[in-house]
Amino acid sequence: MKSQNEFIELLAEETLKNIVEEVSTSDIFSVLADTTPDVSLKDQLSICLRYVDQGGSTNERLLDFVEVTDKTGYGLAKSIYDTLIKHKLKTGNVAFQSYDYANSVSGVNKGAQRFFSELVGHTVPYIPCQAHRLNTFLEHGCKASHIIGNFIDILENIYGFFWASTKRSSNLMERMEKIEGSLKLRNLSKTRWTARAESIKAVWTSLEAIVDTLEYINNSNSFDNLTKTKAIV
Repeated sequence: MKSQNEFIELLAEETLKNIVEEVSTSDIFSVLADTTPDVSLKDQLSICLRYVDQGGSTNERLLDFVEVTDKTGYGLAKSIYDTLIKHKLKTGNVAFQSYDYANSVSGVNKGAQRFFSELVGHTVPYIPCQAHRLNTFLEHGCKASHIIGNFIDILENIYGFFWASTKRSSNLMERMEKIEGSLKLRNLSKTRWTARAESIKAVWTSLEAIVDTLEYINNSNSFDNLTKTKAIV
């Protein structure tokens, strides 16, 4: 196990070395960053770089991720800046910065976009993350329709009903195995609305198994009355 981890670390070091070399030979590059909590609920800041290599190809690479305790605009900007310095990248070559719409990063006065420009010593234009922009557009568009809103609620209820209990989920899985091409139910992503298509496809493909399992639960003596009521609803 130890030798395996050492081998993985060597591969990671070599990959990171190649990324830094490619970025260093590029005249300019952009910085992309976002935070997400890990399983221990510590906020991890992922820092990515977008650049054009010597062959003319556009690349996006993960440079590093660091734990952040200061999620203010300055704290996030300093973490990004320090990471670039740590990997000996020329901050003078940063041409753009891209984050989501959170005030801590997008704010003109107190956001990371302002403080990052101050730290590198020149104005770095902020470009809103287009993936988050599309996500926001889809979210508000769907909320405007009661039909779509109810449909999404039903999908969430189906997922929550089965995966809140191993007994219910195992009954469903037994029936799904008999259906060719059936898909495991997926939780509705809160941040990536494009991933919801996968959730819809999973329910559509396995709808017969879902209905059969709900009917079985309703008619079985192995489940309590509350569970049966939820299965009917």
